[in-house]
Amino acid sequence: MEPQDKDEQQPQDQGENKPDFAPDDAPSQPEEENYQSLGIALGLCFGVSLGQLLFKNMAIGISLGLCIGLAVGTSIKKKKS
Repeated sequence: MEPQDKDEQQPQDQGENKPDFAPDDAPSQPEEENYQSLGIALGLCFGVSLGQLLFKNMAIGISLGLCIGLAVGTSIKKKKS
């Protein structure tokens, strides 16, 4: 093997782990606020109870409750104060 020239060597990492995006690239306007997390939490609670009552299977109830709660929570927008 031939030794590589200094020009062909790739630069060494200086120990800086920089992400591909800079903080300046963040959007100036925040996304619209919604009740997504609250919808997921309530959907899980209702899904567990409905799954046990209707299906006798908690896994089906959890997944249905999660999906319905996520859809409802995302569709309701928070009022800006």
